Amino acid sequence: MNNIIEYFGDRLVKPALSEEVLKILPKISLTNQKILLEVGLPERHDGYAGVYTILDQLSLHKSKYIKLYTRELLEDYFSIFLDVESDRIIYHFDYEGSEKQYLLLNSSLLVFLEFWKAYEIFSEKIDLLGMKEYYGNKKIYSTELRSEFEKINKDDTNTSWWGSLLEEMESGPL
Repeated sequence: MNNIIEYFGDRLVKPALSEEVLKILPKISLTNQKILLEVGLPERHDGYAGVYTILDQLSLHKSKYIKLYTRELLEDYFSIFLDVESDRIIYHFDYEGSEKQYLLLNSSLLVFLEFWKAYEIFSEKIDLLGMKEYYGNKKIYSTELRSEFEKINKDDTNTSWWGSLLEEMESGPL
């Protein structure tokens, strides 16, 4: 966990917890409790599928999800949750004309933060290389990012979220 604290540093904030969240907090893992209560969460994530900002106060959704982040400008439609029952990180989207979907991001909050860190470091590298270099060698770079994710947690590399990112990098859209 120290590498997360060192990397995110002053970008970590300790959000307020609603009464509902405080009541169910004992149900989540000690590691997730420590992150929420002592370490904090990064205030903002500019990455795959938009910019996500932490809520001022974490709230309970459908009695089983702690709502952590929402997508800027589309707060009502896209959210990132901590599933109280499984400790997994879930991506939720709900907009008119779509089926409400809950997609697995990561198996835990700590793994989510480690993937986030790896993705940011990778993105900074691509920014330095330039888009021409990236687009000419996307397969190489997607393989590199996949390898970084697999070092953290091989199973989580193929979730709906991260697997889609890597697939889009390999096939062309990203």
